[in-house]
Amino acid sequence: MGIGEKVFSRFGPSEISGSQLSYYQDRLSGLYASISSHEITGQYLSARNVSFLGNGLAKHRKVGAFNLNPIDLCRLFMVFNNACAYEYTKTWSRRYGQRKSLEAPLGVYVISSVRGLTTKDVRVGIFKASPFDLFGKSLYMDHLKFDENFSRRLIGTVAISLSLLTAFRVGIKSVRLFAAGGYDRFRHAQPKSGYWGYKVCPRLGFDAPLFREEMRGRKFKGCKKVSDVVRQDPDLWDEFGFERMMEFDMRPDSHSWNTLIAYLHSKNF
Repeated sequence: MGIGEKVFSRFGPSEISGSQLSYYQDRLSGLYASISSHEITGQYLSARNVSFLGNGLAKHRKVGAFNLNPIDLCRLFMVFNNACAYEYTKTWSRRYGQRKSLEAPLGVYVISSVRGLTTKDVRVGIFKASPFDLFGKSLYMDHLKFDENFSRRLIGTVAISLSLLTAFRVGIKSVRLFAAGGYDRFRHAQPKSGYWGYKVCPRLGFDAPLFREEMRGRKFKGCKKVSDVVRQDPDLWDEFGFERMMEFDMRPDSHSWNTLIAYLHSKNF
């Protein structure tokens, strides 16, 4: 890649440059190529036989402020092969007060599903993380859950990793999600929700502050973030971790990227 590698960004073809381009070339481009060549990617995330609003994928499609080619569109929004997809603009919230913070933010979402592969819909969207995010350059992974027959086949790891890598290339500044599941602090048991995001997402580089009562307790003593607990004792977090909003730090050479890179290398990517 040369100094002006073209990627599809918020105003069509754009450039990543400076420290971002150097970091992508040095640390991420090889990883993206490795995952792209994996059989899982070819089978599930190669933009094949995707129906968008009843039509095939266009050469470029604008979602929010981003103009994306079919591969980038499907990987950024985790639209799997053979999916039926459509775009939805969320303009209002059904929750108020503290519970509103647990709901997907207002924004433009790509919603897709593949019968037999995913349970319910896959929902990923573009939103404004702050008043200073004028063009909506943040990504929210609202829902992703696989059928039991596929849940342990690395498909989720590949899908989320490709979404993050594509997000970096097109200029996404923040990636957030609600990592569901985990230890129920009130019933003192693991609920049978079928969601394992609280456990899986930290392995992929997502992080969040601990709740105040968690920092005061004995189990997570001396820890301030989820990553602190996982670093000290991963099994402890697996057993007593709890769902919450998490964020992936998109800055070059962040703890999030270093964690994801190490995890993918452990899976032979």
